[in-house]
Amino acid sequence: MDKVNIPPEHVIAQTIRINKSVTMGPETINILNDVSLTIYGGTSASISGISGSGKTTLLGILAGLDLPSSGTVSLLGQTINDMNEDQRAQLRCGKVGFVFQSFHLLPNLTALENVSLALEVVPNSNQIRERSLAALEHVGLAARSRHLPSQMSGGEQQRVALARAIVTKPAILFADEPTGNLDYATSAQIEEMMFSLCKDFHSALVVVTHDKALAKRCDQHHVIEAGRLV
Repeated sequence: MDKVNIPPEHVIAQTIRINKSVTMGPETINILNDVSLTIYGGTSASISGISGSGKTTLLGILAGLDLPSSGTVSLLGQTINDMNEDQRAQLRCGKVGFVFQSFHLLPNLTALENVSLALEVVPNSNQIRERSLAALEHVGLAARSRHLPSQMSGGEQQRVALARAIVTKPAILFADEPTGNLDYATSAQIEEMMFSLCKDFHSALVVVTHDKALAKRCDQHHVIEAGRLV
């Protein structure tokens, strides 16, 4: 796998020989095995593999949503193994964005209000309305700012989710099957926006996907099989 030509000090997220296992009754299930992965600032990386291979678990650990059973994880220059959930959430706040297959929009809030939520939890945020409208404009939905999710198509909802993810100009964006619920034409549109926005904001991108074309578009393309990178 080709090394991205960025200095080591620009490492945004990294796992070093991590393992993840869960115990179910008398049985221990190994999900990840000896996985080492480095994500560099401003670059894109894909993680692909069949269902159950461990790719979403790996993304969750890279993002600090979960912790490994062993091995070392760093995010935004800090080792997070000994951080509790609140400390990891504080580290991510305003610096890490997420886009999921299910859009995770609050149904009783408008598009503008859903995007604004990402700024309202960031300390000392100002011009929240203006910045949120600008993010919606970036994804071509400024005219739909007052619409509820139920009044928008799936593609429009995902564009709102993307606006919410990038409104803070995060250092890294994690996307878990971001086009999994969309048709081909809409998927292509979302992909273009995602790469373009990450380039504009110099954000690193980590995307979990079954889409081979999307995976190969990234600077790094990682394949995981039975919990191991291959």
